[in-house]
Amino acid sequence: MGHPYFHRNLALTCISQNIPFHLINPNTTKQFVKVTVRDRKTDMSDALIIAKLALHGEGRYMQKEDFSFNKSISRTASKLSEMERSVGRMISRLNTVEDEEKYVVSDELKICRQTLEIGMKKLRKYLHKKTDKTLRKL
Repeated sequence: MGHPYFHRNLALTCISQNIPFHLINPNTTKQFVKVTVRDRKTDMSDALIIAKLALHGEGRYMQKEDFSFNKSISRTASKLSEMERSVGRMISRLNTVEDEEKYVVSDELKICRQTLEIGMKKLRKYLHKKTDKTLRKL
């Protein structure tokens, strides 16, 4: 599986050259492939599918602001929050197990959870400082 941001350099190059850039979710193309491709899947068939999807208005118009550092920090903070909640669910499930050793594992998971929470809060605090005061009210 490719890196989730492999399109970044291409998008920024297109945007800098005033070439409109639309990002299409790979899941959309995958679903379309399942429905339309009957023969072998090739680069040419992939290109045609992407072109058809673009002609039908699929994809999100990307601008330079979509690749800002603060947006990346915001996404990272959100991912840390998701991970923190996931570890919390692990702790809850572990607490239902009847085993004396569970407390050792549970304690380690609690440390992981606290570390994730601290990281998330620091990133959000950084973003709060960097965000324009009028935008904060929104």
